[in-house]
Parts: sequence; structure tokens; C-alpha cells
Amino acid sequence: MTQSTTSVPRLNHHTNESASFGEIARRRRLDVRVPLRRVADELGFTPAYISDVERGVRRPPAAEVVMRWARLLGADPHEWCELAAVEDGGRYAAVIRAAYRLRDVWESGGFEYVDLADAVQAVVDALREAEGEVEI
Repeated sequence: MTQSTTSVPRLNHHTNESASFGEIARRRRLDVRVPLRRVADELGFTPAYISDVERGVRRPPAAEVVMRWARLLGADPHEWCELAAVEDGGRYAAVIRAAYRLRDVWESGGFEYVDLADAVQAVVDALREAEGEVEI
């Protein structure tokens, strides 16, 4: 099981402020030298849309697109989804983290029942907190 070692949002070391999803996406794209047009083509968006997200003019796209974007650039899809969720109000960031942990435990195949039960409980707890104690 892979655990994220970086907290989200990441600190922008140049300004000591938190870097936005768009800033991180743009920096990563430039670091790995992937043209804006290729990102847009691979994700099914226009270059203008991708540029707007990178500049913070538009909010990050849906989680499945964010995950594809991260994989395209060799970044951690879980971290990117978490950052996008935080920018989207942060309400479901804990739910997303817990759901990824559940998936990781399930996909590992070598889990103990207690690991899976703990992962499911973490999702339920995160949902309750995000929704204010809803019945699940």
C-alpha cells in the first residue's frame, strides 16, 4: 500500500504560500516538458481550458480527469485529487483520502480483514464528518 508523504496543499517554496492545483500542474508539466497542447489533447479539453486551470482562472476538473492528468505527467494521482478537492472547498478531501486508502488496501490483495474493515470505517467516518453526521 502506498502512503502519501506530502501534505496537501504543498508549500510554494518561493513565496512561502500554498501552491494551487493549477500552479502545481503547470510546474509539473514544465518540469517534465510536456506541451500544453498534448495535455489538452490527452484529456479531451482545449489548450485554453488547461491554461485557465493552470492559471487559477478555472477550478480543477472532475477527479477522474485530475487522475488522468497526474498520470500523464508522472505525478501522484491521489495527491492531485486531494489538492483539487481542497480547492473545491475541502469538504470532501478526507473522504477522498479515505476512499483511496480503501482502494489501495483492496488492490493489495494481501490484506487482513481488519485492514479492510478499518479502511471502510475511515470512509464512513469521513463522510459523516463532511455531511454532519448523516446516516449511512
